[in-house]
Amino acid sequence: MNLAQSVPYRINHRVLSALQQALQQGDGCMGLSKTNPDPMPEFPFPDDWDSSTRTPQEDAKFRVWKHAMREWHISEHLRVSRSYTVLNALRTMLRFKDKRQIYFPVFLDWRGRLYYRGVLNPQAQDSVKAVLEFAEGKELGKAGLFWLEVHIANCCGYDKTSFEDRSKWTQENTQDLRNWFENFLEKPAPDPSLSFQLYAALNAYFEALDSGNPEQYRCHVPVAM
Repeated sequence: MNLAQSVPYRINHRVLSALQQALQQGDGCMGLSKTNPDPMPEFPFPDDWDSSTRTPQEDAKFRVWKHAMREWHISEHLRVSRSYTVLNALRTMLRFKDKRQIYFPVFLDWRGRLYYRGVLNPQAQDSVKAVLEFAEGKELGKAGLFWLEVHIANCCGYDKTSFEDRSKWTQENTQDLRNWFENFLEKPAPDPSLSFQLYAALNAYFEALDSGNPEQYRCHVPVAM
């Protein structure tokens, strides 16, 4: 526990800016919830319709509408809940965005599993934890560059092959990935549930490649293993 909560993090300003832009756009890009709800299913009968005398055909239509309403309420509840979680975390991000080091306390549940506390933490949903990076960077080296490429492939949903194949896939699709990275608000993410982690990883990856010596690039991105 002490080892985990002694690791310093910091806010990645570029990923934070991408999150703010995506939230402001409000159309559900990058796997976020839409700002406005979807239209409620329209009631298929007049206001003075008497349900007690409905015909079998009307009953079937009523059941379809009732099912659609149930699905709409579930979807709307999830939209509001997820939006609140992200906006709540965003307030904390903005509060600590200029801190050089941020630490997260942890606890163990009854099974012995380790969890972080707080709405902003390294175990949060994609759009929240992707904003966090290690405060202490490390030169990639050959192995680090390889695992960063594997991580990028994983964030694209390409995660059912060997690690070597995933690294090669990232190298072969670098231009397509760069096109998405530069137009992330307009182009759909390969895997919306991991879009912000992909954005953070590509930001480091392209900085490393463009530096001319990627193995000496000091990377701060947490790579999922």
